[in-house]
Amino acid sequence: MQDEAGHELTLVTENQRLQVVTTQGAPSLTPQTARDLADELTQWADCQQTARSHRQPLP
Repeated sequence: MQDEAGHELTLVTENQRLQVVTTQGAPSLTPQTARDLADELTQWADCQQTARSHRQPLP
C-alpha cells in the first residue's frame, strides 16, 4: 500500500513469517487503508493456518 506522499508498505512472506517492509518511512494510514491492511493480514493468517493443518501428520 502507498500513501499520498509516496511512502510505501509491503508485506513479504517467507517460511510462514510475515515481514513488513517500508520505503521512505512508514505510510500514513487512513481508516480505509487500515481496513484494507487488516483484511490482508487476516487472509495471510488464514492461509498460514490452513497450510499448517494440511502439513500435520495424520494420527
